[in-house]
Amino acid sequence: RLLDWGFSSFRPVLIHPEGAPVTRVRLAGAAERWVDLVAGRAVKVALLPGELERVSLTPSAPVFVRSPLPEGAEVGSLWVSLDGAPLASFPLVTAQDVPGGGLVASFLQGLWALVVTALSRLFP
Repeated sequence: RLLDWGFSSFRPVLIHPEGAPVTRVRLAGAAERWVDLVAGRAVKVALLPGELERVSLTPSAPVFVRSPLPEGAEVGSLWVSLDGAPLASFPLVTAQDVPGGGLVASFLQGLWALVVTALSRLFP
């Protein structure tokens, strides 16, 4: 009876489609400054009626990533929560290829990454 109730009550709900933009992350060592992060797969969870409006999405990604990166490289997570309690996490992936930059771009971006890392440790 409990299984019957569960299967009849909970419905799979699409929260965020696969490939849809979620956030972006700073690049180090690339000609571009940012890369978009997208849902690596469809974000679906089983919910009771009325729970959808209590669901929140929280992206978790590093401050920066180093290039080169292929399209679809996993660099973070998208957390799904219900009333603040985590339900599931889904991969965040790069939306496009990120080629490495030239020598000067790599040096400047590497220097920037070093400064950001140092400052984030000094001022958490």
